[in-house]
Amino acid sequence: MDEGGFLAHHDYAELARYDEQLIKPAILLADAVHLRSHRLDLLLGEKRDLEMTGKFAPIYAEYSGISSRNDKAELQFYGLEEVDLLTPEELAFYTAKQAEESALTSRLKSVPFPTNVAKLREQRARDREQIAPYTVHWNRLLDRAEPYIRARRSRLNEAIDAFESETLDNLVDRGLLIQDPWDGLPKSRPRQIQDNLSGPNAEFERAFESMSADLALSPSSVMVDDDVRSLIGARGIAESDAGLVVAGAIGLMKLVSGVSILPMDEVADVRDELRDYIAPFRSFIINVSSGVDWESIDDVEREQLLAITWEAQVAPAISEMQAHVRSAGFVRNAADVLAEGNEAFKAIGLAVGTWSAAGLVGFSTLAATAAAVPPVLKTVLRSIRANEQSKQNRAYFVHALSRTKAVRRARRRRGDG
Repeated sequence: MDEGGFLAHHDYAELARYDEQLIKPAILLADAVHLRSHRLDLLLGEKRDLEMTGKFAPIYAEYSGISSRNDKAELQFYGLEEVDLLTPEELAFYTAKQAEESALTSRLKSVPFPTNVAKLREQRARDREQIAPYTVHWNRLLDRAEPYIRARRSRLNEAIDAFESETLDNLVDRGLLIQDPWDGLPKSRPRQIQDNLSGPNAEFERAFESMSADLALSPSSVMVDDDVRSLIGARGIAESDAGLVVAGAIGLMKLVSGVSILPMDEVADVRDELRDYIAPFRSFIINVSSGVDWESIDDVEREQLLAITWEAQVAPAISEMQAHVRSAGFVRNAADVLAEGNEAFKAIGLAVGTWSAAGLVGFSTLAATAAAVPPVLKTVLRSIRANEQSKQNRAYFVHALSRTKAVRRARRRRGDG
């Protein structure tokens, strides 16, 4: 979907998959993620339209419209035949009846209500008697429209299922994700009518302008995806320096071995398993990202700079950490503890000089935490030089991620061993 453009019905599910992949590295890195996605605007719009299929006015308008157009592609989309539509004669008939009923209703409303209760009841009875023939016509119309109503509901339910993500909903339930649409206003029929009167893309444009305004006024940093960044840039809204740093850190996280192949529905469990290693690694790559000038480059150059930054600053730290893990002294002191899953050993990830990242809030809440060194680890930690601690252990998350069962399963499915 681009500036009010149309997305093919069979591609709707790609929006949910896109959002899942967009936030996957952030979920692994952050305490929580706040996602604002136009997918949710579309989802709420489909739910509103589904509700409207139970109301006469919108169904009459839609059914009259599809009958007037008699478009073969539209009929094929809904699985309808031409016989399921109103004929030109029927359209003319119901249009005339609608005009008659509207005129009658206006005339009846113009008659003052009697102050006598009995006479008021008599007047209302006469009004209902005059309206009754039109009610018969509209009930016949609804019977005629039944194939369209069923097909419309079926397509709307398909779209709702495609736009929804059980994986993302589970992350919400676990407190790791907040999901919001771009547009903060409720999706209602009156709002839809107002937007339609403003133009064919008014609903999308209004939602985007709302999101852009919130972004411009936000007191915290916000990481946005590349397409949104280019659109808001065209409106003169600049992404904050802190937001660029967060975006850079997330980009570096994507390059961690195992992240790309990790199934999205296992991310939360892996995150819980590696929670003790997240804070130092998060602080490490934020520190790396903060030293890079992300503002003066385009999207292509950003990808190149990410790769260069990874190779120059992140990969060496990981290599040193891996060499240290393979060292005899480390194995002798700690490997057996790791094999048993001892919680004390897991604390190494937090015990070595955590870095402060407080205040970087936006796409995710980033706040490093500290942990005391358990007494059982003092002997191990003394054997590691102070300047090696920050280089090696801050990257231990990468090693731990590669050893998780989820990543190993994913690699076997890919044939990577």
